[in-house]
Amino acid sequence: MSCRVPQQSKRRSSAAKDWSEQLYEWRKRNDFSQGEAALKLHISPRTLQEWEQGRARPRHLALSAINKLIGT
Repeated sequence: MSCRVPQQSKRRSSAAKDWSEQLYEWRKRNDFSQGEAALKLHISPRTLQEWEQGRARPRHLALSAINKLIGT
């Protein structure tokens, strides 16, 4: 029996990490605190923290709007 992770799953987690890093870099580049960035994104600071750490990701429609705002 094999416990190998399919290659597609690895790509998905890498993409999520890249997005989380882009979100964090956008916040730092604009000198926003997590609270300030959360207000701009219309989310809670806790949600922003989860996104930046890659533990959660916004739903598709929210993701599109956020990508436009942060320029990704």
